[in-house]
Amino acid sequence: MVRNKSQITILYVSLVIYTALLMFFCTKSSPLYITNDWPDANAYFTMGKGMMNGAVPYKDLFDHKGPLLYLIYGIGYLIDNTGFFGVFLFQVASMSLVVIFSFKIAELYTKSSKSSAVIALFVPVMILAGGLYINGADLGGGSPDEFAAPLIVMSLYFAIRLFKDKKAIVSGHLEMFAIGLLGGLIVLLKFNIFAFTVGLMAPLFIYLAVKQFRIFLKSVGFIALGFVIPFIPYLIYAAITGSLNDFIDVYIKFNMTYASTEDTNLLYTLCLGIKNGISIIINDYFIHFIIIAFGLLYFIYSNRKNAVLNISIFLSFALLLISLTVKFWPYQFIPAAVFCIFGYLAFYDLYKKIKARLSSDKTPLNKDRNKAGGAIIPIFTILLIFTFTVGNNGLIAQLLNRATNINPNPSQQEIANVILKDTKENQTMLEVLSLDSGFYTAAGIVPSSRYFYMPNVTFELYPDVFISQYEDIEAGINKYLVTSFLVAFTPELEQQPIDKNNYGQKIQNAISKHYELIYVAEGHYYTDGRIQYLYRRVD
Repeated sequence: MVRNKSQITILYVSLVIYTALLMFFCTKSSPLYITNDWPDANAYFTMGKGMMNGAVPYKDLFDHKGPLLYLIYGIGYLIDNTGFFGVFLFQVASMSLVVIFSFKIAELYTKSSKSSAVIALFVPVMILAGGLYINGADLGGGSPDEFAAPLIVMSLYFAIRLFKDKKAIVSGHLEMFAIGLLGGLIVLLKFNIFAFTVGLMAPLFIYLAVKQFRIFLKSVGFIALGFVIPFIPYLIYAAITGSLNDFIDVYIKFNMTYASTEDTNLLYTLCLGIKNGISIIINDYFIHFIIIAFGLLYFIYSNRKNAVLNISIFLSFALLLISLTVKFWPYQFIPAAVFCIFGYLAFYDLYKKIKARLSSDKTPLNKDRNKAGGAIIPIFTILLIFTFTVGNNGLIAQLLNRATNINPNPSQQEIANVILKDTKENQTMLEVLSLDSGFYTAAGIVPSSRYFYMPNVTFELYPDVFISQYEDIEAGINKYLVTSFLVAFTPELEQQPIDKNNYGQKIQNAISKHYELIYVAEGHYYTDGRIQYLYRRVD
């Protein structure tokens, strides 16, 4: 094991450098790629940019993720105003924490720094996998689930360290506090993932409440203290900006509506999550399933005398999976992919046992071979893991890579260049009936409209966003509009109120009356084959 501080520092720095190189190839936020054109990442960037320019999340700009995510993107914006390099640095830091704490978890069991480091390097393989982190031209990094991954790994580390020794439960105030703090950060990032923390700590709380009630009360106190701390600065901010009700309406109420199925109850939603979770992990992520399932079963068997630890690990994964799969998108599986570490630990333990059985052959020739391969084998192993991770991710093979030079000036930049030629006061824009495709990012514009993009909701579920965009267009709030359709005027709809059947045409009528087409750009990469139309208000 690594014992002195200098060795630990060198090891951690090496892991960070490895992770930075890995992320350089595996995320669209990297300088290697022309742009991160994933709409969700651009919406988060727009929210963070707005936050840093005085716009209040939920109140002035609408999106339904947690305020911690917007803070991350806001700081990223301060580093790079019209690109994702700042966000890339946060992604490197996030994945570095995943790798470092995976190493620390592995070291609790292997007692070998070299073996633990190799196990830790395998963890990003499944997190960054194609179909999960990248899905064709879609996705590409920067999701709240990605930033939740280190919080999951760190919580697992503190819980395992706490549960491994029953004596540690009595004196483990720091671990309790840390788990509470991480739980609070999870809630402010994406609150449904907090189901993981509930599953992780519920068995311990039940055990302590029955066996050692005084320690139970202390533990609850330390976890509660840690949990509350992240909320204090945000609640102060929300109070100053008068946005607490907006936070509740959007982040809590909207998300509960958005994630639910109409005319269903909690029991149905729970059963749906279980059904979807099993189906998705077996059908879409079968290799993940094999590694995680084998790892958890092996872990439970190996620690069969520690029932509290076993139940906590299993329940935390089960509740996390259910919370992620009620309404599922591929990147949401990223926090669950962290549990692959238990599979790698199981494979290592089996390898060690097999090696021990075969170690009877100790000829001088074998000793010489082991000595000669002492440096070559670790280097080759690291290169092999690195190459496999990048290849399994697959982003490097896409045309978005700067090396292809297909179009270093995509439609987002083309349209931004047109808008930025206008005077500063006229640099206002709205993407109509569209996800945030990156036009706000390229132009460096903070939206004037609260509903600056179209979330994945129906008119029946959330009519406000459709009606608000229509009203903003009628009022001419924005000088420029970006659409992915040519508008046409339908006179007979003018006297009709906007509804689920006519909202698209009503919006087209409003554009026809107040705006003129001035520029057309062909989409590339994520928007490949899509024509983008730029309209300017007629004054």
